[in-house]
Amino acid sequence: MIILGIDPGTIRVGYGLIRSVGNKLTHIANGAICANKKEPVYKRLGFIASELQKIIQQHQPSIAAIEEPFVGKNIQTTIRISEGRGAAITMAAINNLDVISFSPATIKKAVTGKGSAHKSQVQAMVKILMNLHAIPQPDDAADALAVAIACAHLKNINLP
Repeated sequence: MIILGIDPGTIRVGYGLIRSVGNKLTHIANGAICANKKEPVYKRLGFIASELQKIIQQHQPSIAAIEEPFVGKNIQTTIRISEGRGAAITMAAINNLDVISFSPATIKKAVTGKGSAHKSQVQAMVKILMNLHAIPQPDDAADALAVAIACAHLKNINLP
């Protein structure tokens, strides 16, 4: 199964693709979709959706795993991340992918064994689990791979 992990946003969206066969995980690709922050949000979302469409067509994943927004003190940030999530979910649905969402704590626990792990710990485990020479950059790409890894580890429990 190919899993597309997505770290949503409206300016930069991380993506990570892995293959999951039994307990074996293999890195396929990762990166970030970077929209022009000077553009209105609707144009950025259109660009992000278009780029996700290209990634989905190229790699043919069967599931999209998307990080849920962390609800902090800045509600505007949460709203923007949610808008980015909406664009990603819509593209997954248009392409008939199953979609599953994970909270940041669930992702951290699935990748490191600890739900309160620091970002640097998660990124270090992504590097190890994917057998990479370096932590993926930008951070959004590493975060998206963590989402995909969490999905692979938890898919038997959480899939619809």
